Amino acid sequence: MISFKTVIFDLGGVVFSSPIGRLAELETKYHMKTKTLNRHIMHCKAWKRMETGVTNPIQFVQEYDLEIQTGIKNKSIHPILQKVSGQLVMDTISNGTGIPRKQYIETINSLKSLNITTVALTNNFKTKEKNAAKGMFSQADVMKDMFDIMIESYVVGLRKPDPKIYELVCQKANVLPSQCIFLDDIGANLKPAKAMGIKTIRVMVDDVNGMQALHELETILGGKTLFTTGRQQQQQQQRFNNTFTTKSTTKSISISKSKSISPSITSITAPSSTTRRLQTISRHLTTASNHKYHYLLSKIKSIKQTHPNNRAMKYFNEQYFATLDSSAQDIFIQIIKTGIDNPDSGLGCYAMTPSDYDTFSPFFDRVIRDYHNATASSVHVTDWNASDVGDNGVLDVTKLGLKELSMRVRVGRNLIGFNLPGSMNQKERIRFEISMLKAFDSLIADPNYGGHVYSLSPDHGPGITNPNLISKKKYNQLVQKHVMFKDMDADPYLKSAGIASDWPYGRGCWQSDDQECIIWFGEEDQLRIMCMKTGTRLDEVFNRLKKMLETVESIEGIEFARSNQYGYITSCPSNLGTGMRASVHIKVPKLTSDGQTDPHGNSPTCKAICKPLGLSVRGTGGEHTPIGKDGTIDLSPSSRLFIKEKEIISSLYRGIEGLMKEENK
Repeated sequence: MISFKTVIFDLGGVVFSSPIGRLAELETKYHMKTKTLNRHIMHCKAWKRMETGVTNPIQFVQEYDLEIQTGIKNKSIHPILQKVSGQLVMDTISNGTGIPRKQYIETINSLKSLNITTVALTNNFKTKEKNAAKGMFSQADVMKDMFDIMIESYVVGLRKPDPKIYELVCQKANVLPSQCIFLDDIGANLKPAKAMGIKTIRVMVDDVNGMQALHELETILGGKTLFTTGRQQQQQQQRFNNTFTTKSTTKSISISKSKSISPSITSITAPSSTTRRLQTISRHLTTASNHKYHYLLSKIKSIKQTHPNNRAMKYFNEQYFATLDSSAQDIFIQIIKTGIDNPDSGLGCYAMTPSDYDTFSPFFDRVIRDYHNATASSVHVTDWNASDVGDNGVLDVTKLGLKELSMRVRVGRNLIGFNLPGSMNQKERIRFEISMLKAFDSLIADPNYGGHVYSLSPDHGPGITNPNLISKKKYNQLVQKHVMFKDMDADPYLKSAGIASDWPYGRGCWQSDDQECIIWFGEEDQLRIMCMKTGTRLDEVFNRLKKMLETVESIEGIEFARSNQYGYITSCPSNLGTGMRASVHIKVPKLTSDGQTDPHGNSPTCKAICKPLGLSVRGTGGEHTPIGKDGTIDLSPSSRLFIKEKEIISSLYRGIEGLMKEENK
């Protein structure tokens, strides 16, 4: 039997009742043939553009009406369709009844208890802010807390039945198509998914409450019971419905689904505030699902016992978690997800936005001070003035008996105004890349730098060509030269954190003409800015990076995110403060003799000597890569936070001196 790991649910027509009936009423009213309006809306360009985020609902109305008029003129559209304006279409799909089906809520919760990932995949559009102020929300907004992954067409710029959106689901869930089951009420949406190898279940319009489809799902999963059935189930559905629609003598709450085959606007009318209405819905859904985080909380408790060095799990406090509202809980779980998925993590957490370190400070501050061995009163100070280190600022390795070394100094930086990579979607990654092109143009125009941009983004949006796109062959060449970073999607830690999502969109680098200055974009941090060269003076590469940073930060629109307490903001708490990593490639064949065959570059002897010197050892290709056959390692100071930049480069020089003494004994 195939081991299914993911179940994908459409919303309208599956988790919610189908909206087709409301369109059928319009067809009857205006004497149209059955499904005439529904089919037209599904295939019209205006609807597709709105569902992929190209236009908003106001623009849709204008484009829809124009498309109808043009189609009638060239005789590609039947004149009867002009009876239904774009505004009437929007009004129709924005009203009505849409109550989440109780048995589907139960099923989603049951799947989670079986450790099966649940995905909501919906064609939808952004609800206007003024609608939200009136209490109107999309079904995705209402249901987002129920699913492990929520994919909305207008957010990702793709819509069903485009095969790319199913590929995106598999990528985000980290599964093969054959490990997925997909429930949808539209056959055209299921067809390409089935062709990819996804097991499909069609929820028929006449399938009362979608029960037949759920029975089929239970059968596919080996006969597991996922929901209550029979008369008891019908009674529970009625009670569940009554939660949302009460007698008119009291306040009224109704949820409406709009989806001509796709999304809907959820309409909630009640005298209380928008926030209270959403909280009421959330409370009912949470009760129905027996608390969505029950399984994860149990897993965290287990990891605390089995992996005490996982700091995210160590400092997770269930009482603190319970004080957070539903939205904050979602973000917090995303922050620590990599620690849950990868129990062997040393940190196990990544910030999703620059403000997370303040928003979740009761958690982050304990993790940070533990990892960086800091006191409660420690505050980061930035200082690049290295004139008083070494020999009046000169750090020459020839004085240590060494010849030229490969040297690199880099910093991680993130810009104000963007999410951190773990929380970016494909559109934001592309938007960030495009915003950086202005900065790269400034560097290219500067005779001190010049250079080229190498991008991995297949495009800059539907129909928009990426002028800097490189071939796979060129990418591999840049990786081999350590100019470009490796495929992040292969890193389980970054993948769990969402940092590797949407690969390779929004990823690439700029490199100067002399090939010594590089800026990565779209890696673990939005930017990794670095200088590298082969030489003998560490201070030269350090000072050039300092000057390049000053140049980059002077460019209009570039403002690095900072914290008064932790210095420069980075995705991983380990890089906070300086965000700096200064390293050299150095040969120590004697000290690494016990690690040269290890595929992850683990040399117990070398690491034991380096740790007291405050140094970290990696393979020449980076973390988790092998040591060179000649004993070459990547050596760098461990500290990033509560240490000055000039102290890091000085520490590297002293560390090289100490290491070579041990090697030459």
